[in-house]
Amino acid sequence: MTMPAYFRWSDEAGFTLAELLVALALLAMISLLAANGLSFGARVWERGYSTADKLDETVALQRFFRRTISEIYPYTVNVDLQTRYVDFVGEAGRMRFVAPALPQMPQAGLTRYEIRTRSSASFGKLVMRWCALDQCPLEADFFNRAKEAVIADGIKRVQFRYGADDQVSRDWQMTWVNQSELPDRVEVVLTYGKEDRGDWPVLVAAPRVDKDARCVFDPISKRCRER
Repeated sequence: MTMPAYFRWSDEAGFTLAELLVALALLAMISLLAANGLSFGARVWERGYSTADKLDETVALQRFFRRTISEIYPYTVNVDLQTRYVDFVGEAGRMRFVAPALPQMPQAGLTRYEIRTRSSASFGKLVMRWCALDQCPLEADFFNRAKEAVIADGIKRVQFRYGADDQVSRDWQMTWVNQSELPDRVEVVLTYGKEDRGDWPVLVAAPRVDKDARCVFDPISKRCRER
């Protein structure tokens, strides 16, 4: 008796169990490699975005310091007939100065500023304090009335150095207080709290104004009039 064709076994039809197991194993390995590749690519992509964000922050801070230092104004203060100095206090860890009000500020005219770091639970904050000059004519008024804004987080420290072009050695100074003129240049060194934020490029900026335009100098008293 001859069996119908559809009941007959064929050596060429289907796969053996061993072949299926090998194929599944290869498929699993390929899927694992693909998943690892996608995960690695995602990490690289995320790290690239993170690096770009940190670079943008550094560039923004550099622009802020460069513009701020360039706009420092040599506001003259008269102590007596013989003593006069510019309202500028430069120390290693802070810098207080007079400059025009920022565009986003409600008041106009000259404003007293201070830039320094302030400690926090983790790393420090770079802060800027300000007060209109007519509202804070004295240093005590500034500390009591000045407003404060955070410029950047995660800052370990900021260091300022000051230089004058007429000095013979032109060495940097760590302080610039009670001087008759502004420093010719200011160096800013910023140290981040975390190493992965990269290095701070060296920044040196110079005030653009070296004379108090509102000062009418009296050669007899050697002071600014109406001050």
